[in-house]
Amino acid sequence: MRNRTPGYGPRRLTIVLLILAGGGAMPVLSGCADSTYASPEGKSPPYILKEGCTFSIIGENGRAGVGSPKVTGMAAENASASTSFGEYSITVSNCTLIENSHDLPVFED
Repeated sequence: MRNRTPGYGPRRLTIVLLILAGGGAMPVLSGCADSTYASPEGKSPPYILKEGCTFSIIGENGRAGVGSPKVTGMAAENASASTSFGEYSITVSNCTLIENSHDLPVFED
């Protein structure tokens, strides 16, 4: 039998990052980047709406949103969060949209 001592090894760190990416508690949110987009006024869904550091896929019958984590000292790919709405999906990191499955237009509220 192996003697296991509690700690934050690679396996536990991976679990913590998966929880953060899944929309769990995100105590590491920080300021947003200086990206500006046009207003969604009068635009038809589907599109992406940026509200602060929260990005939402706006569809005909609802929306799905995700807050953007910002972690210092780690590569952006390791601190990203994703959401999907129907066939559309987005991934965000450091208050920036890093993946947009259908190249939906991005607007800001």
